[in-house]
Amino acid sequence: MRLIVTNNKKVASYFQGKEEIIKVDSDFQVFEEGIKIIQKGGRLLHDPSKGFGYYRSLLFVMDGDNIPAEKSIEMLNKCISKIPNHQDRSVGNKESIFAGILQNRDLNLIKSI
Repeated sequence: MRLIVTNNKKVASYFQGKEEIIKVDSDFQVFEEGIKIIQKGGRLLHDPSKGFGYYRSLLFVMDGDNIPAEKSIEMLNKCISKIPNHQDRSVGNKESIFAGILQNRDLNLIKSI
């Protein structure tokens, strides 16, 4: 089973009914939820540190193996540490004027995997 964690409404609507989707509100929550999924045995299918921007999506495969991948958890923690104000979870990010472009870039990344 494949699972997508995203804060991108375009990714959520494109894959609705095709994949299991967990929709969250912020880039911080994408990584936080991703760590929980890895701890349950999810396997990350791409390197999230290569993507930039507020809109983030993580693609996992759930293959029944309940062994967490420590390297993947470290990778997500590193991504979290690069988010401005990541320690203040209440900080809201406003949509930029380039939101559509950034959402499409994120969608195209997930479609290519």
